[in-house]
Amino acid sequence: MKYTVLSVALAGLALSGCTGPIIMGTDAVVTVVTRPGAGPDADTGSQIPEHENWCYATMGETECFTHAQDVPPERLVNVDPQNRYPVTLQSYRDEIAGKHAAVPPEGTAEPVVLGSAASIEVEKRAIADDIKTP
Repeated sequence: MKYTVLSVALAGLALSGCTGPIIMGTDAVVTVVTRPGAGPDADTGSQIPEHENWCYATMGETECFTHAQDVPPERLVNVDPQNRYPVTLQSYRDEIAGKHAAVPPEGTAEPVVLGSAASIEVEKRAIADDIKTP
C-alpha cells in the first residue's frame, strides 16, 4: 500500500510539469479573445494647453515664461514658436507693450526676395530704427 501511494504521488508529480504549456496556451487564447477593441481616448483635461515659451538667460538656469518679460533684450535666449521671435529691438519693445503686429491673412503677403531692393530698404529702416532708439 505504501508503494502504491508513493508511485501514484510520483506519477502525479511527474505529469504536473506537462500542464504548464497547456495553461499558458489557454491564457493566451483567453487574453486575445477578451481584449477590448480600442483603447480609451486620451485624457486631455490634465495636459498643459499650448502656449508660447519666452526663455531668458539668468545667472543660473534659463527661465521660461508664457509671455515676454520686461528685461533687456540681450537676455532673450529663445521663443517658441519661432515665428513669434522678435527680430528687431522695436518688435521686442512692441511685444512687451502688448502691441502685436497685424498678421496678414495667409496667401496675401508678398514674399520679399533676399538681395532685392525691397529687402535692402527693409534692412536700412531696421538699422535706422535701432540707431534712433536708445
